[in-house]
Amino acid sequence: MSFITELKRRNVVKVASVYLVTAWLILQVVAVVSPYLNLPKVFGTYVTVAMIIGFPIVCIFAWAFELTPEGIKATSEVSKDDSIAKQTGHKINHILVALIVVLVVYVAVDKLWLSSAPTVIETAAAVDVEEAKSVKTLAVLPFLNLSTEPDQEIFVDGLTEELLNTLVRIPELNVLGRTSSFAYKGVQKDLKVIAEELGADYIIEGSVRKSQNNLRITVQLIDAATGAHLFSDNFDRQLENVFALQEEVSDQVAAALKLNVVHQNDRYTAALNQLTYVEVEQLVRARALTHKLTTDSINQAKRILNPLLAKYPDISAILGLSAYVATAEISITENVSLNEAETIALAEAALELDPLNRDALYTLAVIYDDYSQLTDKAIKIYQKAIRAYPYDFNFIHAYFINLIVKKTPCEELDSFYNSLELEGLEDKDKNALRYFIQACHSPEEAERYKSTVTTDNVERYIEFVDLLQYYIRVEKSYRENPNQRNAFWYYYYLQLLGATNDSKAVLDDIDLSSRGFWAAYTYTTSYFTDIALPEKSWDELWQALVHNTHFSIYADDALVLFDMAQKQEQLAQFRQRIAGLTPPDVSIEQLNNLSSYVAILDKLGEHQKATSIANKALRRLEEYKNLYPREYVFYRLSVYELLLNLTSRQFAIAERILNNYPDRSELAWWYLEPTRYLYKDIADQPVVQQLLSSIEQEQTKLREELGLH
Repeated sequence: MSFITELKRRNVVKVASVYLVTAWLILQVVAVVSPYLNLPKVFGTYVTVAMIIGFPIVCIFAWAFELTPEGIKATSEVSKDDSIAKQTGHKINHILVALIVVLVVYVAVDKLWLSSAPTVIETAAAVDVEEAKSVKTLAVLPFLNLSTEPDQEIFVDGLTEELLNTLVRIPELNVLGRTSSFAYKGVQKDLKVIAEELGADYIIEGSVRKSQNNLRITVQLIDAATGAHLFSDNFDRQLENVFALQEEVSDQVAAALKLNVVHQNDRYTAALNQLTYVEVEQLVRARALTHKLTTDSINQAKRILNPLLAKYPDISAILGLSAYVATAEISITENVSLNEAETIALAEAALELDPLNRDALYTLAVIYDDYSQLTDKAIKIYQKAIRAYPYDFNFIHAYFINLIVKKTPCEELDSFYNSLELEGLEDKDKNALRYFIQACHSPEEAERYKSTVTTDNVERYIEFVDLLQYYIRVEKSYRENPNQRNAFWYYYYLQLLGATNDSKAVLDDIDLSSRGFWAAYTYTTSYFTDIALPEKSWDELWQALVHNTHFSIYADDALVLFDMAQKQEQLAQFRQRIAGLTPPDVSIEQLNNLSSYVAILDKLGEHQKATSIANKALRRLEEYKNLYPREYVFYRLSVYELLLNLTSRQFAIAERILNNYPDRSELAWWYLEPTRYLYKDIADQPVVQQLLSSIEQEQTKLREELGLH
């Protein structure tokens, strides 16, 4: 009798088949129920190993023993005539068939039903998996009692539990419960092994040593994968109020954990040497609240920062962040806690302590780049910051916008892009920069480039040369977050287009009684309309719009100041104040402020001076057009050529420019009523009448396209 035949006779093959199918089903069950029972990941491994070890044992048992009516006997003791192996084999066949049926049903359900679920369900499951991966699992091992007093054990266990209760409030962490953690009390095992058994990414361990009334609590945060100590600190405290002490230490450890695991931001490194972990975590919270860009969130950030600033008036991290928050408050809300000079003083104090404080550098740069006379100063700060922080896109973004506002030639934009450390930037940011530069070179080339990229919002910088794109972004921003800034800009562009009914609905979201920028700008935007406005003196409006000694007044605002001064008999004082401001340079970079400046000089009766400056600016424009004809069109500089020729009363040239305007749809973005007021002294000129008529036509057409009323 061959060996194979004997294996079959003794049912070894059948027993092995039943074992394998049963083992496979057991492993599927383990895989399904383990997550719900919170079983450690290693449990599945143990079961698999046990099944592998059991297989040869079962096969040997089937060979060596046989089931008989009298029970299990050694096969050698059972004669072939008395053997019932054949009948046993039939029973095993039935069991095997039943198991195979279960196996087939499982595979059918898994592959044909679960796997064919709708795409939406698969997508949602994928999102859940990604979220699960982003949440870190933490185990807090029971702290060791290094004191000689046994009753101290209660305090030590209480400290561990207090820490657990504090850490579970961190949404970015999955903190294992007390039962899992305390199972390792007194267990001597390698931390990597414990972490694997618990399925933890991080381990916290600690010890408590008591000497009379003095306590030293040592806490360590360990990366389970590498064994590296991410955080280690000693807390030396007095044992006066046990419960307050437990809470204090747990808060400090929770803050340290978030700083080391969740936030991982190097801007707080220096502050950690000067502040407690809780205080540094407060800085993190203040920044996160500020980035929500609402009045309420910024007020919350101030409530966190103000006590810290009072307690630590000479810590750069607090000074810089306070300046940053003050700038955000002015930029976003209806409040003004600090004026521009006070904000600059905070930022400069931060830089004295730390010349590379990111918040202070950014604050100064964004304040300076609001004024065309200070743009070069802002540019130098941005360049310094980009050198120091080459992967911080906030600086690159703001600097690039400044280059656009300065009408920088395409080749220089290209050089800037190539100077960046591109490997450290995100694709979406690189693509947006690249697309704008391509558009500057050639619209066709830009469109080809756009068709090759996969990231969103690749046209983000085009809005700075295409006001329709800017309007679309402004409307979207307002819908998502109707803060004062977003509400004003949406209101402004609706008014610009003559969408009176739509703009009145947005006006309710703006606090006209506040001291902020947006109340003043909303007032001037509404001035030439029939909207009822609060009483405001000329001097009050001047103080709200003019913040230093530089002329940086938008044309529409300047016209309102002029008209109010005229009506309130303040024209002499208005002329005196305008003369006391540093005027913009006659340059391409300062064309926007320059056109406003010459327009207001002309309204004040200083025609000769206004004409002289306008003609100098026109010569600069002509030089730029000859040097950079492509950029002249790309940056839409014909608008300045038209404005300056009207100011200098060169009507024939102005008419020729208007008739040959590159894109007449741009005229929709001229604010009609202020334009009518600006040129009322020359309203009889055909070119002025044609301009006003064209503005009305283009605005009507665009309102219809956008569905505005």
